[in-house]
Amino acid sequence: LALCWTMGVVGFSGVPLNLITSLLPPIVMVVSISAAIHLLNRFLDARAAGYPNAEAVQQTIQHVGGACLLATLTTMMGFFSLLVSPVTAVQEFAGFAGISIGLSLLITMTAVPLALLGCGPFISPQPGHNRRHFRNIERLLERCFRWVSTHPTRVYLGAGVVLLLLL
Repeated sequence: LALCWTMGVVGFSGVPLNLITSLLPPIVMVVSISAAIHLLNRFLDARAAGYPNAEAVQQTIQHVGGACLLATLTTMMGFFSLLVSPVTAVQEFAGFAGISIGLSLLITMTAVPLALLGCGPFISPQPGHNRRHFRNIERLLERCFRWVSTHPTRVYLGAGVVLLLLL
């Protein structure tokens, strides 16, 4: 979601993508995922400590929220410091990266707690209890991989149809 918002901001600003600004997607994904992992780990710790779902989410925000905020602010300031560069492409990248890091925090700190509130009761706080669900996902991914690798023509045709429909 943060990546969609970031690319929307880039598109809305009218600045064309260049070699440097095309590096925004991996940066946004890494920052968003790292904050989400911190939230999820703290949530699992709170659940393992015996807190009910809603209180575990509250504990998570109280314990990890400030650290995520400070990490985001320092990362934003690092990117914004590149605005003094004489190279226009670097300035564009710096502005969009700083904004996208802030959007990433906003989305992560709202979407992840909401997801944990909704899905938290189904997540076991005990190590190893979720393996059954992971085995099902692994089996599904293996079947998808086998199908895609044995039917490349169908995959290319399907991707082409989707691209044509999007035009």
